[in-house]
This record gives sequence, C-alpha cells and structure tokens, in this order.
Amino acid sequence: MASGSGRLAPAAKRSCGSQERLPVDAERLAGLLALVEDETLSESGAKDVLALMLEDARPAPDIVAQRDLRQIRGDSELAELIDHILDQNREQARAYLDGKQALLTWFMGQLMRATGGRADPHRAEELLRSALEERR
Repeated sequence: MASGSGRLAPAAKRSCGSQERLPVDAERLAGLLALVEDETLSESGAKDVLALMLEDARPAPDIVAQRDLRQIRGDSELAELIDHILDQNREQARAYLDGKQALLTWFMGQLMRATGGRADPHRAEELLRSALEERR
C-alpha cells in the first residue's frame, strides 16, 4: 500500500509540520491505511480521518463507524441517488445526451454533494454514465 501511504504523507505534513512528528502511532496509522486498502475509505476520506485522528485517540475504524464516513460503494444505493439526481435535472441530462459531455462532471458533483463526498468515485461514474445512457 505504498501508493496510498505516499498520498497521505502530504496531509500529515500539512497537519503536523512533518511526517516524522505525526502524533498517530504506527498501529493506528496502519488501521487507517487498511481502510483505504479494503476501499472502506477513499483517499480523500482517509485524509479527513487522519485529521480527526490527530484530535481523537480512537482507532480509525471506530472514528469511521461513529461518524459514518465509510465510502458508499453499493450499486443499489448509488443507483437510487443517481436516479433522483437525473430526475431532478432532466434538462441537464438531455443536454449531456445531446453532446455536452462536460455535464458529467457536474452530475458527479451533484452526486458527491448528495453523499457528503462518500460515493466511490469510480463506481459512481460508471453507474452515472450507464444511467444517462439508459435515458436515451
């Protein structure tokens, strides 16, 4: 998981001034990295949890559970939100289908807003594209 830990290093440096002074012990940090590895948390979610870990002595899984910060990956849950967003924004959906591809980013933003940033971005984009195509 070198890549995930490498991307968390800048967040640690911003929070503490340097990685070496990070006031989170190795066991708690490993717990955080495991949540990224098993995709319970996105990398951006892990940065948020790391910031919380600086103020809270509990392990990362406990913080994630208490604050309901897990990444939303379930197709049914995401599909329901996507359908609602598309239903509420029919004009934008039609414009996307008529070729305005940049609206995909806008729809992703709406979905991330609806999930508090917890939607798995890769799966959400796949489902969003599929839902839009189904509306042709």
